[in-house]
Amino acid sequence: MKRKIKISRLAILVGIFGIMFLLLVGRLYKLQILDGESYANVFELKTKKTLLLKSTRGNIYDRNGNLLAGNKLAYSAILEDNGEYQSNRERQLALNSVAYRLIMILETNKEKLNNELEIVINEEGNYEYSVSGTSLKRFKADIFGRTYIEDMTPEEADISAEDMVSYLSSEKMFSLYSENKKAYTDEELEEYLLEKKYSKEELLGIIGIRYMLFLNSYQKYLPVIIAKDVSEVTIAYIMENRDVLQGVDIQEDYIRVYEGGEAFAHLLGYTGKISTDELEELKNYDEKYSFQSVVGKSGIEQYMEKTLQGKDGEKEVYVNNTGRVLSEEEIISAPVTGADVYLSIDRELQEAVYKMLEQRIAGILLSNIMNTKEFDKSNINDASEIKIPIYEVYDALFQNGIIDLERMKTEESTGLEKSIIKRLSEKKAED
Repeated sequence: MKRKIKISRLAILVGIFGIMFLLLVGRLYKLQILDGESYANVFELKTKKTLLLKSTRGNIYDRNGNLLAGNKLAYSAILEDNGEYQSNRERQLALNSVAYRLIMILETNKEKLNNELEIVINEEGNYEYSVSGTSLKRFKADIFGRTYIEDMTPEEADISAEDMVSYLSSEKMFSLYSENKKAYTDEELEEYLLEKKYSKEELLGIIGIRYMLFLNSYQKYLPVIIAKDVSEVTIAYIMENRDVLQGVDIQEDYIRVYEGGEAFAHLLGYTGKISTDELEELKNYDEKYSFQSVVGKSGIEQYMEKTLQGKDGEKEVYVNNTGRVLSEEEIISAPVTGADVYLSIDRELQEAVYKMLEQRIAGILLSNIMNTKEFDKSNINDASEIKIPIYEVYDALFQNGIIDLERMKTEESTGLEKSIIKRLSEKKAED
């Protein structure tokens, strides 16, 4: 009798678990098969973020309303760190892969990389800093995560450009060759289309892109501009390959254009991306400034910065798990264009005076050129007696890129340029 009771209890438990299992299977079938697509769509629409609506800078006019500085609509290639990664190794490989592919695309299409890394390759083929003084100290402090320049260690403050590139390539920063003390395997390099070794130009390009993302690391979805005013060919390639170029996109942008050429260069100045020091100073005046702001660096652009600068707007959008915008909700605040500035100068008069001065200086220079290799200045008592050897003129033309020997060797060179190259080659052979 007791055995029968035990069997009936067991049967009841088996029956309960069986019913629960069937309910679970039925629920999973409904969620994944019947309603799978709708639930996936709902899940994708769960992530909301705020996008920046860039404002345009005010125009600069002369006294008669002639445009001196304005804005031209252009398209920029941008990159966001919006991927989902299973590990830091995967993240480093993915970001380095996108950066490497981008510089290859830009090189193929003859686009200029917008590299904000303050390191360049000099004529000797070595790395060197492109800034000095306080700007260089601020650059180093930003990389080492120091709030103030004074917080750097002596080793950090004195690090050379070569050692800085090595540091940025290491696992402490962008892990170009290994991660967690393990070198990337051949399979990983092949999967992510990476190389075991890069040229100096390629290396500088990769860490330059990673450096710009690093500066925005506190705002993951804030894009960085990789290249400005890109061609239609580059736009088409990026738009067609967005699925494999994680975080890469094309956005409308405005670039500053100047009328009047060199006659106004010293007067109008120029604009550039805001520096850390400029941001601290201008934020005290207006909270509208951010790391993405473009500000005046010299001339009228700098002097009238607070008037010319517009105010960026914001809008809310929904994105999927890869960061792609699925729908736009509403504009939180519309962008406000900067105010225009009218100067008291006359454009036509300025250009005429500039040309007169240019011709006058050229005449003075020409009258003092001598057809000699050198000029002895030891017996000169007055500066007006100094003459210019023709060899110094030639050297200046080459050094300033007015005469480009490399271009003259290409297929696009003229008959005269080819004859000059031939004569130079013959002269070198004689020497």
